[in-house]
Amino acid sequence: MPSKTFSQSGDIDQIRNGPASNPSKNFWDSYDNPMHVNGNAGASNAHYVEGHSISYRSLITGVTVNLQYEYVIEYDTKHSGRMAIDYLTHFQRLLPHQQFGHTAEVINPRIVESGNTEYLMGMVDSNTFPIPAPFQSDANTPVAGMPQNSFNALPANDKLFTIYNGEITSITYVNQGSLTASGTEAKTSVKIRFTAHKDSVMLAWGGHIASQFDWGFLNPTTPRSAAGISGSPYHMRQVSMNTFPGLVNISGVGNQDRSLSANAVIPPPTCSISPAQLACPETASLLFSYTGGTSNSTFLWSVNAGNSAGAVISGSATGASVTIVPSGTDFIPGGTFNLTLNVTANGITEICTLSPAGTIQNVQVTASASPTSINLATGNTSQLTASATPAPNTLYAFAWTQDPTTGGSLSATNISNPVFTATEAGTYRFIVTATQIAAPNCSAKDTVDITVTSAAAPCFISGPDPVCPNTTNTYKYDPDGDGTADPIPANFTLTWSFETNSNNAVLNAPLNTNTVTVTAGALCETSYRLKLLLVSTSGLIKDSCFKTVNVNVDAPLSLTCPADTALDCGASTDPATSTGEPTVADNGCGIKVFYTDVITRTWTAIDACGNKQTCTQTITVDTCITVNSIPANNSARMITTAPVTQNAGPVTTNTVKSQITKTPVISPAAASLNTGSKELQIQAFPNPFSSMVNFRFVSPVTGRAVLEVYNTQGQRVGIVFDGKVDAGAVKSVQFNTRLTNQALVYKLKVGDKTVRGTILELRR
Repeated sequence: MPSKTFSQSGDIDQIRNGPASNPSKNFWDSYDNPMHVNGNAGASNAHYVEGHSISYRSLITGVTVNLQYEYVIEYDTKHSGRMAIDYLTHFQRLLPHQQFGHTAEVINPRIVESGNTEYLMGMVDSNTFPIPAPFQSDANTPVAGMPQNSFNALPANDKLFTIYNGEITSITYVNQGSLTASGTEAKTSVKIRFTAHKDSVMLAWGGHIASQFDWGFLNPTTPRSAAGISGSPYHMRQVSMNTFPGLVNISGVGNQDRSLSANAVIPPPTCSISPAQLACPETASLLFSYTGGTSNSTFLWSVNAGNSAGAVISGSATGASVTIVPSGTDFIPGGTFNLTLNVTANGITEICTLSPAGTIQNVQVTASASPTSINLATGNTSQLTASATPAPNTLYAFAWTQDPTTGGSLSATNISNPVFTATEAGTYRFIVTATQIAAPNCSAKDTVDITVTSAAAPCFISGPDPVCPNTTNTYKYDPDGDGTADPIPANFTLTWSFETNSNNAVLNAPLNTNTVTVTAGALCETSYRLKLLLVSTSGLIKDSCFKTVNVNVDAPLSLTCPADTALDCGASTDPATSTGEPTVADNGCGIKVFYTDVITRTWTAIDACGNKQTCTQTITVDTCITVNSIPANNSARMITTAPVTQNAGPVTTNTVKSQITKTPVISPAAASLNTGSKELQIQAFPNPFSSMVNFRFVSPVTGRAVLEVYNTQGQRVGIVFDGKVDAGAVKSVQFNTRLTNQALVYKLKVGDKTVRGTILELRR
């Protein structure tokens, strides 16, 4: 096809790519390409979507080869308060285009027309130059990073400025008006410096139609982009050209403005999805909806790869909303899924993805107890603790249940760390439920068991029964009943006491060991009831056992006297050698056998004349002990009344009480007795004494010892001791009398050995 040259001029043209329904209407007659025209464009002769670029060209003629020129253009970045042309691009940018039902038009800036003839501009070469990125600080743009972020996202070929018959040496921004100023308009001007390689030079570029995807919305329904407003917001103008250097203005290249009506630009459908959701694993379904507001749209939903929640679409995937359900029984805890929506309107499809659209909560709770085993002998509490994740615990409400509900209690049921206090043995199960305080209020449960034992200590008392009066006997903690005291169980203490005590017995300290001694009182046919109390260190387990001890002899006393006998005058009346001794059995606590004689003596006097006179004399012989097997400390209960008659004189009766103990009080000043001596030795102290006198004696022979006390009239006032002694053994006894201010004589006889002494009792 022929080429043609032109006379000097400079103008700016924009493309008319025809109406969407019939784009070829505005094609060249000789070329299958849309026409660049020196006029405006609208819906009747152009069709675009936001994000396309409007193609512009400037044919400059009459320039001098190899000279440099500076060509200045300007475009409305903001018009009527909306974003219009936000940056420069390559002239061929009409994709995507399938929404219009035909392929994108192919633009050829070199096609020109002279009269009715269409020609290609003559060309010696063509070159491109990278368009520098625009820049607005965050203070000067309503959307941080715009428009530079959108420009920088383009492929490199989309960011080229084209020249035919020349070479571009620089492109610079002369002015970039603030996009946040109070005015509704903002302009950007650009200077292109080039060198002419022919007298006719063609510049070609594109103006990017601002998109709501980049600029967002002023409010939920009003985008910041200009598509859809009334009027023609898209303006590109030629401002001037001058030589360089020298800056001589080329008057033939003056100010020209080309505009595109907003009705020729179809805004893309708004693609937006309802907010992302948090869900619990047991959630039955989740509903997501299209929220873009574009009418007459069609939809296609899909769950993207990387679905770790087990989410699937239930029912239709082509409606304005979609239902998501778990592929199994529940969603997978901790999983997520993305949701992609294809929105198509006016043949334009926009795709948006909500990532993540759903996050399945993975609420976990761990219950623990310290300790998990309680021995009521040592304690009765356990600290329960619940730890929920994701942490912290303050994000959750807690609820505890106890099974069984009796036998113990929780300090609280609505906190994470209650204390369980047990009162009975058993196994207790605690279930804690942790529930998120905030939506979606997911919950989790865990279980912990506490075993409570209550092993009472075994209890049994062993020891003698019955016991003799005034004896001291030992009783034992003896749970196995083998007669041996057993150790006190661990974690227990014991205490001895009387449950009842009609005997006036005495418990001897200590009372908290595994044995105790009890000194029985003097009263027979009485008893005492021992109590042994075992208490755990916690005080929660108590057990007791008892033993009733009778104080008495084993059997009734049975005494059989010897037969009556007649004696010659002067014969011995000693029971052992002459008159005989009674028969008596020991009935458990020892027997004391003694006798008293009452002799009626008839005296007869006859004189030489045969006169005869008689009188009667009664002789009472004091107590004579023949056997005494009663233990010494039992003599305290013996009361002896000893009337003494001399001639026909008065009878004096004294009541004497003697006491014998195992550990009598001995004066420290008393001289030691010589246990190796062959003599019978005795000491009495203190002397004088007020109420009580201590006797200590030692016999060189084993045998029966009798210690008696007499007054100065020769009357016996008491028997201090009557019993067996061993050779060389020191015997200690005490004597108490109610007599006052008297001198007393004591006599100790062992076998054929006798020793006497005198003591003085002071007035009390």
